[in-house]
Amino acid sequence: MAVQTCNRCGETLPLDRDHFGNTNNRGVIGWRGVCRACMRANSAKHAAANPDQYAERRLRREARELKAGSAVVGINIDGLRAALKDRCRYCDADLRGGGEIDHLTPVARGGGGGANNLTICCRACNRAKLAKTLDEFLTWRQERGLPVRDIKIVGESPDAATNEIQRRTY
Repeated sequence: MAVQTCNRCGETLPLDRDHFGNTNNRGVIGWRGVCRACMRANSAKHAAANPDQYAERRLRREARELKAGSAVVGINIDGLRAALKDRCRYCDADLRGGGEIDHLTPVARGGGGGANNLTICCRACNRAKLAKTLDEFLTWRQERGLPVRDIKIVGESPDAATNEIQRRTY
Protein backbone atom coordinates (compact mmCIF):
# COMPACT_ATOMS: atom_id res chain seq x y z
CA MET A 1 0.00 0.00 0.00
CA ALA A 2 1.26 3.48 -0.84
CA VAL A 3 2.06 5.88 1.98
CA GLN A 4 2.49 9.64 2.22
CA THR A 5 4.03 11.96 4.79
CA CYS A 6 1.85 14.82 5.99
CA ASN A 7 3.38 18.21 5.17
CA ARG A 8 2.17 19.60 8.51
CA CYS A 9 2.70 16.97 11.22
CA GLY A 10 5.31 14.84 9.43
CA GLU A 11 3.48 11.59 10.16
CA THR A 12 3.65 8.91 7.44
CA LEU A 13 0.21 7.45 6.82
CA PRO A 14 -1.48 5.17 4.27
CA LEU A 15 -2.35 7.09 1.11
CA ASP A 16 -6.11 6.57 1.14
CA ARG A 17 -9.38 8.45 1.67
CA ASP A 18 -9.34 7.78 5.40
CA HIS A 19 -6.06 9.64 5.90
CA PHE A 20 -5.76 12.14 3.02
CA GLY A 21 -8.46 13.89 1.02
CA ASN A 22 -8.51 14.44 -2.72
CA THR A 23 -7.77 17.76 -4.32
CA ASN A 24 -8.36 19.11 -7.80
CA ASN A 25 -5.57 21.49 -8.75
CA ARG A 26 -6.30 23.03 -12.16
CA GLY A 27 -7.91 19.85 -13.43
CA VAL A 28 -5.27 17.50 -11.99
CA ILE A 29 -6.78 15.22 -9.38
CA GLY A 30 -4.47 14.11 -6.61
CA TRP A 31 -4.03 13.73 -2.87
CA ARG A 32 -3.81 16.62 -0.44
CA GLY A 33 -0.43 17.12 1.21
CA VAL A 34 -1.98 17.49 4.68
CA CYS A 35 -3.59 14.60 6.55
CA ARG A 36 -7.23 14.71 7.64
CA ALA A 37 -6.27 14.95 11.33
CA CYS A 38 -4.26 18.12 10.65
CA MET A 39 -7.09 19.52 8.51
CA ARG A 40 -9.58 18.92 11.36
CA ALA A 41 -7.22 20.53 13.87
CA ASN A 42 -6.75 23.54 11.57
CA SER A 43 -10.52 23.94 11.14
CA ALA A 44 -11.07 23.75 14.91
CA LYS A 45 -8.27 26.28 15.49
CA HIS A 46 -9.79 28.66 12.93
CA ALA A 47 -13.26 28.32 14.48
CA ALA A 48 -11.87 29.05 17.95
CA ALA A 49 -9.89 32.05 16.70
CA ASN A 50 -12.79 33.44 14.67
CA PRO A 51 -15.98 32.85 16.69
CA ASP A 52 -17.82 35.67 14.89
CA GLN A 53 -17.18 34.10 11.47
CA TYR A 54 -18.18 30.70 12.81
CA ALA A 55 -21.43 32.08 14.28
CA GLU A 56 -22.18 34.00 11.07
CA ARG A 57 -21.70 30.85 8.97
CA ARG A 58 -23.97 28.88 11.31
CA LEU A 59 -26.66 31.58 11.07
CA ARG A 60 -26.40 31.63 7.25
CA ARG A 61 -26.90 27.86 7.16
CA GLU A 62 -29.88 28.05 9.52
CA ALA A 63 -31.42 30.77 7.33
CA ARG A 64 -30.90 28.62 4.18
CA GLU A 65 -32.45 25.62 5.94
CA LEU A 66 -35.45 27.67 7.04
CA LYS A 67 -35.90 29.15 3.55
CA ALA A 68 -35.55 25.75 1.87
CA GLY A 69 -37.79 23.99 4.35
CA SER A 70 -34.99 21.48 4.69
CA ALA A 71 -36.19 19.82 7.87
CA VAL A 72 -36.42 16.12 7.09
CA VAL A 73 -40.10 15.35 6.57
CA GLY A 74 -42.14 12.54 5.12
CA ILE A 75 -39.28 10.09 4.69
CA ASN A 76 -39.86 6.41 5.22
CA ILE A 77 -36.39 5.36 6.40
CA ASP A 78 -37.24 1.65 6.44
CA GLY A 79 -38.66 1.85 2.90
CA LEU A 80 -35.64 3.76 1.62
CA ARG A 81 -33.28 1.36 3.35
CA ALA A 82 -35.11 -1.57 1.73
CA ALA A 83 -34.97 0.10 -1.72
CA LEU A 84 -31.23 0.60 -1.26
CA LYS A 85 -30.85 -2.95 0.13
CA ASP A 86 -29.17 -1.38 3.20
CA ARG A 87 -26.29 -0.18 1.03
CA CYS A 88 -24.86 3.31 0.44
CA ARG A 89 -26.65 5.24 -2.31
CA TYR A 90 -23.34 6.40 -3.77
CA CYS A 91 -20.63 3.72 -3.29
CA ASP A 92 -22.64 0.55 -2.49
CA ALA A 93 -20.96 0.03 0.91
CA ASP A 94 -22.89 -2.16 3.37
CA LEU A 95 -24.62 0.14 5.89
CA ARG A 96 -25.40 -2.66 8.38
CA GLY A 97 -28.51 -0.81 9.58
CA GLY A 98 -26.62 2.48 9.98
CA GLY A 99 -25.69 5.23 7.57
CA GLU A 100 -26.61 8.89 7.41
CA ILE A 101 -29.49 10.75 5.81
CA ASP A 102 -28.21 12.97 3.00
CA HIS A 103 -29.78 15.64 0.80
CA LEU A 104 -29.33 14.73 -2.89
CA THR A 105 -29.36 18.46 -3.62
CA PRO A 106 -27.67 19.96 -0.57
CA VAL A 107 -29.23 22.68 1.55
CA ALA A 108 -26.31 24.93 0.55
CA ARG A 109 -27.54 24.67 -3.04
CA GLY A 110 -31.26 25.12 -2.36
CA GLY A 111 -32.25 21.53 -1.59
CA GLY A 112 -35.16 20.85 0.71
CA GLY A 113 -35.99 18.12 3.19
CA GLY A 114 -38.71 16.33 1.27
CA ALA A 115 -38.50 12.55 0.82
CA ASN A 116 -37.78 12.99 -2.91
CA ASN A 117 -34.50 14.81 -2.10
CA LEU A 118 -33.22 12.49 0.64
CA THR A 119 -31.22 9.30 0.64
CA ILE A 120 -29.11 7.17 2.96
CA CYS A 121 -25.37 6.88 2.54
CA CYS A 122 -22.23 5.90 4.39
CA ARG A 123 -20.41 8.46 6.49
CA ALA A 124 -17.42 8.62 4.12
CA CYS A 125 -19.63 9.52 1.14
CA ASN A 126 -21.65 12.05 3.15
CA ARG A 127 -18.43 13.79 4.25
CA ALA A 128 -16.96 13.75 0.74
CA LYS A 129 -20.11 15.04 -0.96
CA LEU A 130 -20.07 18.47 0.73
CA ALA A 131 -22.15 20.89 -1.38
CA LYS A 132 -22.15 18.78 -4.54
CA THR A 133 -25.40 17.80 -6.22
CA LEU A 134 -26.09 14.13 -6.92
CA ASP A 135 -24.77 14.36 -10.50
CA GLU A 136 -21.73 16.41 -9.46
CA PHE A 137 -20.85 13.92 -6.74
CA LEU A 138 -21.20 10.87 -8.99
CA THR A 139 -18.99 12.57 -11.59
CA TRP A 140 -16.48 13.49 -8.86
CA ARG A 141 -16.30 9.85 -7.79
CA GLN A 142 -15.90 8.61 -11.38
CA GLU A 143 -13.06 11.08 -12.03
CA ARG A 144 -11.20 9.62 -9.06
CA GLY A 145 -11.80 6.01 -10.01
CA LEU A 146 -14.03 5.44 -6.99
CA PRO A 147 -16.95 3.01 -7.14
CA VAL A 148 -20.25 4.54 -8.25
CA ARG A 149 -23.52 2.78 -7.59
CA ASP A 150 -25.82 2.66 -10.59
CA ILE A 151 -29.29 2.53 -9.07
CA LYS A 152 -32.66 4.17 -9.63
CA ILE A 153 -34.88 4.69 -6.59
CA VAL A 154 -38.64 5.07 -7.05
CA GLY A 155 -39.68 8.55 -5.92
CA GLU A 156 -36.12 9.92 -5.95
CA SER A 157 -36.16 13.34 -7.59
CA PRO A 158 -33.44 15.75 -6.45
CA ASP A 159 -34.52 19.37 -6.02
CA ALA A 160 -33.28 21.89 -8.57
CA ALA A 161 -29.94 23.31 -7.50
CA THR A 162 -29.03 26.94 -7.29
CA ASN A 163 -25.70 28.05 -8.72
CA GLU A 164 -24.71 29.45 -5.35
CA ILE A 165 -22.06 27.33 -3.66
CA GLN A 166 -21.24 28.16 -0.07
CA ARG A 167 -17.88 26.36 0.04
CA ARG A 168 -15.42 24.53 -2.16
CA THR A 169 -16.80 21.27 -3.53
CA TYR A 170 -13.68 19.36 -4.48
